Amino acid sequence: MPEAWRPEPARHIWLIGACILALAASVWAGSARVPASLTYALEDSDFLDRDVPILRTFIQMASAIQGRDAPLEAVRRFVDSRSSAGAVKADRSSEEAEMALHAHRLVLEESGGEWVSEVQAARIREILDRLARVTGERADWYSVTILDSLRVNAVSTADGRIYITRGLVTTSGDDEIAMVLAHEMHHIRSGHWMNWWVPSVGPALPPPEDGPAVQALVDAGVSQLAGEAVTSYAQEFEADARAVLHASWAGFEPTRMYRTLTRLPQMPVTSHPTVSDRIAGVRKVIGAMLDQAWIQSFHPVRVAQRAIVSEVEKGRAPEPSRSAQGFPGARAVAEACRQVLDKLDTLESRMRTAERRAPTRPENLPRGSGRIVGRPAFVSSSLAAVDVSVDTSLGKASSGSVGVTCGRVWLARVNGAWVPVVAQTA
Repeated sequence: MPEAWRPEPARHIWLIGACILALAASVWAGSARVPASLTYALEDSDFLDRDVPILRTFIQMASAIQGRDAPLEAVRRFVDSRSSAGAVKADRSSEEAEMALHAHRLVLEESGGEWVSEVQAARIREILDRLARVTGERADWYSVTILDSLRVNAVSTADGRIYITRGLVTTSGDDEIAMVLAHEMHHIRSGHWMNWWVPSVGPALPPPEDGPAVQALVDAGVSQLAGEAVTSYAQEFEADARAVLHASWAGFEPTRMYRTLTRLPQMPVTSHPTVSDRIAGVRKVIGAMLDQAWIQSFHPVRVAQRAIVSEVEKGRAPEPSRSAQGFPGARAVAEACRQVLDKLDTLESRMRTAERRAPTRPENLPRGSGRIVGRPAFVSSSLAAVDVSVDTSLGKASSGSVGVTCGRVWLARVNGAWVPVVAQTA
């Protein structure tokens, strides 16, 4: 975006007023609209400092007039208006189409056919939607079939089909399923098979900064993300690394990849590296993603989560400091989270007192403010909305719900770093 096209700093107060008038006018039309002064920033990879007050005012005004979801719906409508009406798959020859159909039938025959569960299908669709949201894809570019097999496994084919077994779905938490789906999605989009799946039309707005984020990890020593995978071994390492990255962006816990890998069946050494080698590769990726500078530049979900955790811990201090003010709405969202956390602490204390053991839980299961998690409601290269919730599970979660939603944090990417702008309570 040329600098000359952006509003002058001295005019930002006038633009906020114009934003309010435009928003009020849109109410009469029945829905909030993204102010024209923000559309330039949304189409860039960064907001300018002077764009932030306008964004904050738009979110606050739209929420006050039309409800909490009004600004989110307005941003999504804007994105949809800039996007194609649908994805277009590459043309196939009749021979390729027949091969794809044959592969589909073969997988079903060898795995007991399809297992139908509306509950599990809805759960998978939700996970797939969140993964597609952070990669700039459409979830309906992929087709997921649950196989009626008690084995723990998954496989994909070149035409965008992903197969996941009943044994894996019914014994795994959402984080583990996300790792499996993200792994197979990368195999497909990267053409690791004979690639008949080539959408020729994508979203108009770019997804999160995949290229720079990946390059930063490569520079930190994560060689499996260098995009040079040719052998089947290298492709597996690359798919593991991308799965961890994309699933983490979508708000899933990346360390669950360790359990996922140890539960998969032993694969032929001619095509797959050993589980121990794959775990070592994943550990390298996760270690690089813990770098604070990388998180601030490329991980809006983690930035939002940490911002609310900081507010919660600040409020729990013996003498809470009021000198350092957070961003607007942060304290209210943190208070909502704190109330849920206090109730959980009381519940667990009563269970211990009554000598009633809680369900078996791993030692590393988050406690206290470690239960606060983030889930992306919207994400682009310059703007993100993250729903912040408290994980209320007392054992290994195996359903789609994360617990109690406390609020939503909006972030803008300013000067190459994600910055919380405003928060809304649930």
